[in-house]
Amino acid sequence: MGYEEDADKRPRLKKKKYMIEDVVMKKKNKIEPLLVSFANGQPLEGSELIGTLHRSSDKQEQRSVGNMLTFQTPFLNYAGRLTNAKVSGGVTTFLGVLDPGTGRMRLVETSQYTVQPLVKDTVLCKPIKAILDAKTYDEKQEVTASAFGSKKAKQAMNRKQQNKVEAETMEGAIDQAAATIIDSNFNVEDYLEQQQDTSLLSILPPCNRKANQIQDVYKLETLAPDDFLAQLQESAEALLSGQELEHNSTLLFREMVENAQHEAKYANQLRLACLALLVSHLITFVNLRDPMLRKFMNGKVMENSCSGVVNWIMQEYTVKQGNFISRTKKDGDRALCLTLILAFISSKYELSVSTLLQSVPVNKERLNLLMRVIGATYSSATHSFVLKLPLAKCSQPAKKSKDKKHRRL
Repeated sequence: MGYEEDADKRPRLKKKKYMIEDVVMKKKNKIEPLLVSFANGQPLEGSELIGTLHRSSDKQEQRSVGNMLTFQTPFLNYAGRLTNAKVSGGVTTFLGVLDPGTGRMRLVETSQYTVQPLVKDTVLCKPIKAILDAKTYDEKQEVTASAFGSKKAKQAMNRKQQNKVEAETMEGAIDQAAATIIDSNFNVEDYLEQQQDTSLLSILPPCNRKANQIQDVYKLETLAPDDFLAQLQESAEALLSGQELEHNSTLLFREMVENAQHEAKYANQLRLACLALLVSHLITFVNLRDPMLRKFMNGKVMENSCSGVVNWIMQEYTVKQGNFISRTKKDGDRALCLTLILAFISSKYELSVSTLLQSVPVNKERLNLLMRVIGATYSSATHSFVLKLPLAKCSQPAKKSKDKKHRRL
């Protein structure tokens, strides 16, 4: 295009209008022009660009995140996905082909790709790698202080390490103590003495302890019917389609989602994924103190919470007096029992002790008591609880001893 000068002698572009002769929309399985942008700038001169477009098949189309375009050069390799879908407002990009002889233009719809260089993994030094491998914030602080801290910080860290009890040394003792607690009736008796007017079995959901099959003891259709779980179906479908789990998800929730993905039938996958989301709601509820219950009810505590499920939990396990909402200890135990039973159903009636202690807000002694009430048996070989027939018997209330002192384990 030419340009003309105005009074200020500044160049101005002349506007030209062209007649659009034809508009060609892109079609499946046909070659189309591509508009490619390189995220790190223009490729080096002399680079021979060899591009390959990887298309998804029709069967994969529903779950595909888009076609992929790759380039290979002597210096760098590039890869990127279709970016048209990410443009807000559904903007479509067209390539204009002008015929100078007729002055007419043909518009051809194009796909826009942004490709990024593929960089090899960087080899990290040992201190940096140790910091990245640390799981918790405290561990990262310890590794950072040991590697880069001052002399005073390193001395404080060494003293802290010396005062720690080695987890490997304690592991055998903890397992032995857990087995001893489960084989003993003292914890059950102690609890019953504190709750003289309440039977332990009253904290259980509907159950049939005389059933001939383990799946009939606690029936899923009674505890969480399909019409109730349907409220969580949309979120469950997102989990099954590969949605990334939240960083604060419990280990139990992650294992339940994995169990759902291993089911052969999609209907079973969907049911178990809904079950995992219900367990996540219950764990969040049990973790809260009374002042936070109202925020949980208003959906301000748990991201992507289901209002129907939250309302059911609040109605079932809380007491409302005027504007104050509270939860009794018995209601907390009832919610915990339902959580553990649903987790048993999802994991084929076996749960790891370590997973439960990391995920559920309960100490080991309390967990052993609740498991005995549910009817689960501890397996020292696998360090897990197993729900099988015959169910573990819940001890009868112990007679009061004349001596006020009770034996403690």
